[in-house]
Amino acid sequence: MAASADTAHSPDAAPLGERLCAFALGQLRAASIALESEDAHEGVHQCRKAIRRARSVLVLARKVHEARGRRLSEDLGQLGRGLSRLRDAHVLVGVMRDLAADAPPDLASVLPTLRQLARERRDRLLDAALRRDDGFARRRARLDAMAKRLVRLDWHGVDSRVVADAVARCERRAHEAAKQAREHPKHDDAWHEWRRRVRRVRQLDSLLEELCPGLRPHHHGLHDLATALSEAQDAAVLLAACGRHSEFPPAVRALLRKHARERLAAMRRKFEQRGTG
Repeated sequence: MAASADTAHSPDAAPLGERLCAFALGQLRAASIALESEDAHEGVHQCRKAIRRARSVLVLARKVHEARGRRLSEDLGQLGRGLSRLRDAHVLVGVMRDLAADAPPDLASVLPTLRQLARERRDRLLDAALRRDDGFARRRARLDAMAKRLVRLDWHGVDSRVVADAVARCERRAHEAAKQAREHPKHDDAWHEWRRRVRRVRQLDSLLEELCPGLRPHHHGLHDLATALSEAQDAAVLLAACGRHSEFPPAVRALLRKHARERLAAMRRKFEQRGTG
């Protein structure tokens, strides 16, 4: 299958490596543009997503790019992680909004206040970040510099066999992470790692569907699994917001923690009942 994947395209199609490079370059440009969005909160979210997609391409080419590609991927990951606090604060606002659907009465009565506190915290964090990096100019400059590094990598050596091996490796790692989460159901790190591995496989599936369908992963129920794991992560974000340095009043933190733990436990039980895939 790997040998025929490239030839499934027309004779005029660019080699697979060139197409992957163009896709990753487009994602880095999209990440930079997102940081100029009028809705800065959503822009940060879209920037991080674009960075992850670009890193997924680097994963596919790792065998060819070796150390230079790994360093570029690590630098992109560091940039994305630098925005994670802003992204989590934005996610928390949405999680607080969604709580209204199933919150117990004692929690529902204080949700409007908690949502406002979450919005205020999100906006304060963004304002502080923009004071340090006006218009995210430094981050956009870093993305531009990384785009130049990207195009200097060896993309001619990235063929269907290299990509197929990388996809298989990512699928194996996702299955290993699923096994760890199943064996250690109370370990948050194990669940986080599983979610991260499944998200990577889904990203590979998405980009290969567009660029080379014959090399797509063979993970059954991938989209539903990734979505469910992301929903469980939202409950984990809520739980993390109830720590010692929480913006929420101490009197309601216990309510939020209880509700978040119950939601998280219920979601994880569903995985145990249906299997981890």
